[in-house]
Amino acid sequence: MELNKPLQISFEGLTYSVKIPAKHAVGSSGNPLLRALKSPFTKPEFDDKVILRQLNGSFRPGRVTAILGPSGSGKTTLLNLLAGQISTGTTSGNIWVNGRSIAGASMRQLAGYVNQDDVILPTMTVEEAIEMSIVLRPPPIASQSRGPSPMASVVGGRKAYDVVDVNIGDQLPPPVTAGKVEGSTTPKKQTATAVRRAEIKAEHQARCSHAISLFGLDKCRATAVGDSTSKGISGGEKKRTAIAMEWVTEAPVLFLDEPTSGLDAHSALMVAQQLKNIADAGRTVVTVLHQPSSDMFEIIDDILVLFEGRIVYLGERANFVGYFERLGYPCGIYTNPADHVFNAVLFEDASTDKGMGDSRRVEQRAEYLLTAWKSSPEAATMQALIDNPELTSIDETQFRQISPPLTQLEYLLKRGGRNAIRNKLVIK
Repeated sequence: MELNKPLQISFEGLTYSVKIPAKHAVGSSGNPLLRALKSPFTKPEFDDKVILRQLNGSFRPGRVTAILGPSGSGKTTLLNLLAGQISTGTTSGNIWVNGRSIAGASMRQLAGYVNQDDVILPTMTVEEAIEMSIVLRPPPIASQSRGPSPMASVVGGRKAYDVVDVNIGDQLPPPVTAGKVEGSTTPKKQTATAVRRAEIKAEHQARCSHAISLFGLDKCRATAVGDSTSKGISGGEKKRTAIAMEWVTEAPVLFLDEPTSGLDAHSALMVAQQLKNIADAGRTVVTVLHQPSSDMFEIIDDILVLFEGRIVYLGERANFVGYFERLGYPCGIYTNPADHVFNAVLFEDASTDKGMGDSRRVEQRAEYLLTAWKSSPEAATMQALIDNPELTSIDETQFRQISPPLTQLEYLLKRGGRNAIRNKLVIK
């Protein structure tokens, strides 16, 4: 489905830090005697640990942006920060969507999020998991007849969106208990309500079938998801199911945390191709990738490389190899560029582990790459995207919806009953 209102995510001066126990504080040592001497009335001392440092960048709609970097570089932190999934720590800087300042709560209503570890009830089938997402989080509905959105306000010259939960309970009839007529409902009205409910159910099933077909889940649609103790679908099928559950909500932005981790090369490539198909429909797709293969690398549109909490490259994949070649790091003709940036660029002498073991050398390499990036034409191009963003207006038809409370209660009761019947431990 094509989106006629693309969303561009931009950020500038983005810094994130957390509090950690101060190394010099009394009782912070690993010595148990020192910890015992610490008075319970002593005020704890903390230091600030900076995880992300002054990040500037932009993620464009209709493109897949991959975040690469070694462990501990801040990839998942950046993804969670932009997706509004972080509520602790100290954050500074600006985040904009189409030039409008946005906060975490607002971003959660515009963006879907796929966790690295998918949490799906193991007794549910693939079809039921996707249908649950449709029922509990129906896609945005066209609301041209409602008039202009009341959610936009102008603050300091920029439009800020104070997003409230958009409830579509007025679009769906209330649940009707079989054999019971509530209030003054006439048989004719009850019949119309039943017909409407049947139409909604048919529409949900059609959307679910379309998602199953699109993500190649036809063979396992009736198979339970399973877990570590009960056999179910494969890891690749589970990842595609989790992505499909977010896709059906029609969120214009999709964040994914390592969707290919733990998958074989073929399954990982299938997941990457599906992300490319989603982006081609006009959505903004941002994903953290762990060791992408060369085939997967060719699918990516834009690449962000994080190192020690700093951006050392952000731009088109086509310019990736040429940029580091200008810095004196040519990539071999048969070498995967994603492997090259880890083995030769970020960590010198990676084969002997000297680059990763010496923290001083790592810090020096990070400073060198950061300085080179700031003075590069690619950084100037990215800054131009930040300064001249997509300015298409945002309206309430793009916000994620939630079902009415009664609809949620009805569905969750049915799901709980099915789980109790299928779970052998519960039956025993």
